[in-house]
Amino acid sequence: MAFLAVNRGSTILPAWFWYGLTGLGDAAVLMPALALLTLRKPQAWAAVVASVPTAALMSVLGKHWSAGARPAAVLDASSFTLIGEALRYNSFPSGHSITVFAAAAAVLATLLPSPRTSRARLLLAAGVTVALMIALSRVAVGAHWLADVLAGGAGGWLAGLSGAALARRTGWWRWLLVGKGRQAAGAFLCVWGLLLLLQAHRANGNAAILALSGLCGLVAGFALLIRRPNQAAAGTCRGTSLQRPSD
Repeated sequence: MAFLAVNRGSTILPAWFWYGLTGLGDAAVLMPALALLTLRKPQAWAAVVASVPTAALMSVLGKHWSAGARPAAVLDASSFTLIGEALRYNSFPSGHSITVFAAAAAVLATLLPSPRTSRARLLLAAGVTVALMIALSRVAVGAHWLADVLAGGAGGWLAGLSGAALARRTGWWRWLLVGKGRQAAGAFLCVWGLLLLLQAHRANGNAAILALSGLCGLVAGFALLIRRPNQAAAGTCRGTSLQRPSD
């Protein structure tokens, strides 16, 4: 069985690694971790935000339609590795996989719209590899079947591409950099980051991931709050340049 092969094979790496890595598939953790993009590449972060509705809809409808049983509800506990809580229902598709591949597709499609150079292709491969590792961590911790992860990854990739297209064609994301929109986004990220830092004190295996993500959100939010108007305008120009086909 493919699930058992991946699940057992993942034991070559320690349990804390997989438990921490799988935490990045949670949108509440991943979004603040990527918030630093607002400082230099705001369109990329906006593309991730724009992918959320489609990604969430895929996850909710998929789980409602399938109502599939997870490995812990089917297999004997001694036959596979279980790290963390034993989840039993709503298996298909993997919400974590949808989230991480939506984020990867949104960022990569924005920053690397036409990866023609070897450096661009290397960055593209690195981004996909990281997303794949986080998605496969769901199998490593025993939370999902491999089919859940593959379906979630495919759906997430489409959601991310839709988010990148929306950010590219509408330009709604510029409110992140000017006036009250920038202040609201900054305050929101600061609060989000602080909540994650507080949660990290009560966490066990993924405390470092929560703390790192919270710190990223806090730094990004504070930077938005203190950014001067001329700096915001410069950031808008940098983000706009990503839309040009020649890039």
